[in-house]
Formats: sequence, structure tokens, C-alpha cells
Amino acid sequence: MSLDADPRVLIGKTEDELLDSLGQVLLGDGLGVGPVDPYRARRFAAKWLIEWRDEIRKHVCGKASQQFIDNEAGVADRLTEIAVVADALAGVLGHPTANIVAVILVRRGLAKLCGSEAD
Repeated sequence: MSLDADPRVLIGKTEDELLDSLGQVLLGDGLGVGPVDPYRARRFAAKWLIEWRDEIRKHVCGKASQQFIDNEAGVADRLTEIAVVADALAGVLGHPTANIVAVILVRRGLAKLCGSEAD
């Protein structure tokens, strides 16, 4: 599997494409036998994000992310925001996973994740 985990590339992907990429990273390549379910990785990633939400929140929400919650970010700031979130998650998730998760979280909104906005 070849995945470009550069946030500048990831930011151009749709949510479904990001979930597919995240699922592929989390599940690995597999054995390549049996029927192929093209949505398996996406479903797995969506469920994984729900299950890991509290752990992710512990690492992302705080002073570093609050600056982005308080200010509406432009495109250039969006990449900085993604980098800050990815850095906060890298030690727990590893870089490819952290970068994909960071793009998803920033796109969905840190205010929602960190409790500044209703779920």
C-alpha cells in the first residue's frame, strides 16, 4: 500500500477518501484472499475514530488547539492547525495515522471535538 501522508496532499481529499486511507493504515494490507469489501476500511476507520475520541481529545484539546478554536483559520492557518494536531497525536498514533486523523479533526472542527461546540 502506498499512502502519501503529507498534510498538503491529504487536505485535498474528501472525508470518505480520508477514512479509506485511515482504515487502510489501521488494518494493513491483509492477505489478499477472499471477497473484497470496498467500504470495509472506511467503516473500520469511522468506528475507530469514535472509539478513540476520548484518547484523541486528551492529546489534542488544550492551549495549543485553543488558539485555533478562538480564531477562524484561513487556508494557510489550516495547514498550521493540522500540523499542531498531528504533532500532538504523533507520539500516540504514529505519523501517517496522526496526519490523516489531524486533517479529519480539523475539517470537522476542533471546537466540536474539544467541547466548545455541541456534538
